[in-house]
Amino acid sequence: MKRYFTIKSQDLDSLQRSFNGGFWALPLRKEPPQPFLEINQAFEEGEVILVASVGGSKRFQGYCRIKEKIKSPEEGAIFETREGITMTCPFKIEWIKRYPNLASCPGLHFSHTEKLINGLTDLSVNLNKNCQEISGEIGAALCSLLDDDLHKSNMQITKLRLIQEQKKEEREMSRIRIPGLGNWLEESKFLKTDAEVLESFLSKLPAVGEVILVSLYGSKRYNTQVATSDLDILAIVSYPFKHSCSLKPLEGTLKNPEGSEHDWTIHSTQYFCELLQEGDTKMLETLYQSEKSVVFSSPFWEKFQKEAKLGNKFLTKKAISKYVGEVKGLKGTKKITKLEKVLSEPGTTEEVRIRYWKTWYILFRCLFHAQSALERKELAVWIPEDSKEREFLLRVRAGNFTIEEINSRFQKELVYTENLLKTTDLPETAESQSEFLQSWIEESHDFLKEMKDHLQEPECPSEITKIISESGIDLTKKKLLFLSVHETDEKKEIFGVFTYFTSDLCSLRPPLDKMITYPKTTKQKGAKKEVKQADTIKIELCEASRFCEQILGGYPMMFLDTLCRETSEILYSHPLWNQIEAKKNQYFGWRLFKQCVGWLMNNIEAMKKGRSIVLRKTISRVLDLLVTSNQNVFGISEELINMVNTAKSSSDGAKLIKQLSCVQELCSNKLLECEGTHFAIHPAAQAGIEEWLLETRKLTM
Repeated sequence: MKRYFTIKSQDLDSLQRSFNGGFWALPLRKEPPQPFLEINQAFEEGEVILVASVGGSKRFQGYCRIKEKIKSPEEGAIFETREGITMTCPFKIEWIKRYPNLASCPGLHFSHTEKLINGLTDLSVNLNKNCQEISGEIGAALCSLLDDDLHKSNMQITKLRLIQEQKKEEREMSRIRIPGLGNWLEESKFLKTDAEVLESFLSKLPAVGEVILVSLYGSKRYNTQVATSDLDILAIVSYPFKHSCSLKPLEGTLKNPEGSEHDWTIHSTQYFCELLQEGDTKMLETLYQSEKSVVFSSPFWEKFQKEAKLGNKFLTKKAISKYVGEVKGLKGTKKITKLEKVLSEPGTTEEVRIRYWKTWYILFRCLFHAQSALERKELAVWIPEDSKEREFLLRVRAGNFTIEEINSRFQKELVYTENLLKTTDLPETAESQSEFLQSWIEESHDFLKEMKDHLQEPECPSEITKIISESGIDLTKKKLLFLSVHETDEKKEIFGVFTYFTSDLCSLRPPLDKMITYPKTTKQKGAKKEVKQADTIKIELCEASRFCEQILGGYPMMFLDTLCRETSEILYSHPLWNQIEAKKNQYFGWRLFKQCVGWLMNNIEAMKKGRSIVLRKTISRVLDLLVTSNQNVFGISEELINMVNTAKSSSDGAKLIKQLSCVQELCSNKLLECEGTHFAIHPAAQAGIEEWLLETRKLTM
């Protein structure tokens, strides 16, 4: 016989701890009857199911079965919650169904259960109180609803997880696609000592680029390591040309994948300088670290370090303020408060206690670093063996203080540090050091010193460049590769492709605009839609990497604006542009076909609503793209060709919509038939466009 009861939790955190630990406790009332006695009696007679709901959430979060009899206050230890509620001794339960992630799926809403009337109270189960019984039939129905909702939620979570895992895999692959480091991840698992790991890492690192610095990171940098401390490695590397200026350049920071045996971080010289100028504390410590934590440093780094420390160029108020910000932020005192809350609960694990004291250790270390910089104008990163600071930090990490003692000492150190910060004469920021950093970045990139013999280039029409310049678009340090113009009675539309100068791409503040437009798109206050300045000229200049991404992605408009322009509309093309245009048939494939179908669907809907402003000529050209890409992927389709020709000859708007809908339906069915089939871009086409992009970068070296 099964009996059902509702149980209430004060908050999601408490319920999550029960999910993880498999225990529950019931409140003890000041006056009888005691809820645990009724539940114990039900347990002796058969199976007891508890349906959980967090108070105030208006949801049910799962159900469990009781695994043991609940001890009376005389038999087991009782305890009080933070709110002063006396609870029974925790008893074992087994969660049958529960929502795995309460943050994303908080439970079954009461709106789905309001019609379930508890036969014991004649009220909705939503109104059940803590430890109140539910009639058997309604209890089973409630659990069944939870089962159904959980199944739907799990399906959604599985789908989301697959997408997340795919993205994670792509990120991880991009991190270890550098020659050498992928293999090193496997090899390093068998290396036992820090020296072996570092030596192996150093041997593989040149595959990434020119090694500038390799040093220890984490507690071993500060000389505060304990027996359980792992090995953290930081490297600063100057990326070669192919990694800096390719279609998918390496990220400024590369990290080891999750679950790796050792933690490593690689910064490009460009990104290191950016962080240093912003006052990043870890990069500031890298500049001031002791030689004892340096594994390898090039003469290039030693020269930079000497000049940067001269006059404390980067020891700023903004940087030191970040130490205080970290101490008072989410990973500082707010984290301490959360951990103290967990520590006050019964059954706290040793892992939580270790994390609690390690957090205190980090907070004090940050304050001591800030104090050394403010008092002595020198950041003391390495803490000497016999110093009082090191002895204190290790005692903190070991948990050799009471909570009251550690809080009291922390408040004193924090107040002292904040007072020093108020009276310091350190400069506010390091913005004035941009020129110094930019010079170092350029020196670190050997390829910026190389010169290339340029191809014989035709002159770009001066009247067009004059129009572009007069619109306010700055053409300096931009190399034009292609220009076309399309004129109507009302407007002249200019479209171009350009590349930035390589020195700018590798600068401290690289240009971010991938598409430059005139008139500029503006957003009026209170307006729902974006509006553009009225003008007789429209200009769009697309950066070369954006052009490559959209061609590989199969975006129809990019094809129409560039590779499919009529000869009469082309004003200028660089010899390199002619190379990519000669190979354009390689890119008329699956992705273009799929994007054309999507474009048709969107515009058919807009035409039905009378909102479409797409020209008939544009529709005709997209249909031609559809036929060509279909032929390259599936072969010649007479049916599609006939439908397209009929649509192109339709003069009536309603007939055009009908014919376009037929074309779209035919192509959509082809997509459905191929669902799950992976049509990759031909490797030669992918490599060809990446090589072309690198060649455009070399034009401006």
